[in-house]
Amino acid sequence: MGKSTVDASAGFGLRDKLAYAAGDFGCNMSFALKGYLTIYWTQFMGIDNYLMASLLLIVQIWDAINDPIIGAMVDADTRKYRRNKFLAYIWFGAIGLTVAGALCYLPFPQAPGMVKNILFVAGYMIWDAFYTVANVPYGSMLSLISDDPIQRAQLSTFRSIGSMGGALLTGMLIPVIIYDNQNNLRGEQMFVIALIMGLIGLVCFRFMVTNTKVRVDTTITRSTTLSIIARLWAQRWHLSQRLLVCMVPLLQVRSCSRLISRMQRSPALWV
Repeated sequence: MGKSTVDASAGFGLRDKLAYAAGDFGCNMSFALKGYLTIYWTQFMGIDNYLMASLLLIVQIWDAINDPIIGAMVDADTRKYRRNKFLAYIWFGAIGLTVAGALCYLPFPQAPGMVKNILFVAGYMIWDAFYTVANVPYGSMLSLISDDPIQRAQLSTFRSIGSMGGALLTGMLIPVIIYDNQNNLRGEQMFVIALIMGLIGLVCFRFMVTNTKVRVDTTITRSTTLSIIARLWAQRWHLSQRLLVCMVPLLQVRSCSRLISRMQRSPALWV
């Protein structure tokens, strides 16, 4: 993909910075709920800890490989868009995040075990795919809003502000919302909570897409299926490393689950 500068710094100002910050704020509205998935599916939905560790391994493998796969697919898209290809993908991913984030918290605790396993794996993989569809093009927008190094640095700063703002807000509010006065998880309300947070994120993404001005024009070079496969093959060692990194914490989870089970079977040994 070649680039040519078109009106690269004209009109750049606070509006661009706030729009770019809103994108990462919106991402955090959905990403914050990821940390509560294990609690929800083990405590409320009743999936066994050992089984959850195995399911996490499956979804983390997908998490490791979906970034380069979807990134290559987005890069290979040569269709013409009304404003910009990346903005179109960001908005599509934002809509998917709103729906998929809620689907990760479907409240069916009485469902058969196999149905629960399928719901968890499918829901997570769909959510993760849409997150990548929104987040990868969002990161690429930095180089399209301006080609001025100072302005790009300012955009990066505001992105960090948006990210920290979203993380702080969700970190303070989510524990208060999802637990009752006895510190019990409100599992039956998690679907609605996830949907509301997804809608807040959707509004932030809409603000970002509407108020983002592309100043660096891109000349798209056509990519073939073989070129996409070649890119993925070139990243094979990076993908292998990501898979290994994903497996380490999951092995730790299995070890902790085994230790907890032993303590529950023989509590006197641990007194």
